Amino acid sequence: MQPAPPSGGFIPGEQGPKKKRKWPWILLGIFLLMVLGIGACTALVVKAVKGPADFGNKFAEQLYSNPSGAAADLCPGAAIDAAGVQKIHDDLVAAGWTGDKRLYGTQVNTTNGNSTAVVSGTLGTSAVTIEMQKVGGDWCTTNFLNTSSLVPDISIPDISIPDISIPDISIPELEITPIS
Repeated sequence: MQPAPPSGGFIPGEQGPKKKRKWPWILLGIFLLMVLGIGACTALVVKAVKGPADFGNKFAEQLYSNPSGAAADLCPGAAIDAAGVQKIHDDLVAAGWTGDKRLYGTQVNTTNGNSTAVVSGTLGTSAVTIEMQKVGGDWCTTNFLNTSSLVPDISIPDISIPDISIPDISIPELEITPIS
């Protein structure tokens, strides 16, 4: 008579079915959730900043090629008017602006449903800041600052330093004798 097989149905010395590890799948799931979360946050930031950045670029292009078109994008009650926009255009062109722009800084604030933004950069060699707000779903300009004109032009005079000759100084050698 043969002995009964051990409980569990496995014969001693044989391996049972391998258990699959669950922790790699759990780590993969956590990693995927983190990647999706970072992607969603990035998309929200890009969406919030894209509108003001696009509007700032459009305003700068119009300011150069069609100042009256740029004036049409002013908000009601803006700190500047159409004549101010024309003066800004004239001042920038007089400073050598040829239409090149580099708007790189965007700051967006939303409080109680009111959105404001500030876009900064350079138009030619002039540092500028375009302030705007969202009115009725569209961005409009509230102020335009040529911040280059706010920095005083400080020139440093040339200073000549006279030649000073230093005479050779000889130091006599001292003889040191140890104490015994």
